[in-house]
Amino acid sequence: MVGEVDLTMSAEWEPVFAMLTDGEPADVTIDLSAATFIDSSVLGTFVRLHRTVSARDAEMTMTGVEGSVMRTISLAGIDRLIPVVPVSET
Repeated sequence: MVGEVDLTMSAEWEPVFAMLTDGEPADVTIDLSAATFIDSSVLGTFVRLHRTVSARDAEMTMTGVEGSVMRTISLAGIDRLIPVVPVSET
């Protein structure tokens, strides 16, 4: 995800997330290192994707999370649901 990621970009990322949920069970890592902003619509999508991935006995993580993106994720408590891992561990 690159730049400001919000509801206006959902047409771009919703098909990718749909493909991830429809495919074979696999771990999913969301790379947010190039994201400068995310809004609540993205957080909601992350939660839905996490539920789907977890229900298939796979794991979802986020990486490259820093700055205002990390603050948004942390304030919403998403980092307690979806692990945030350093880029070096992915």
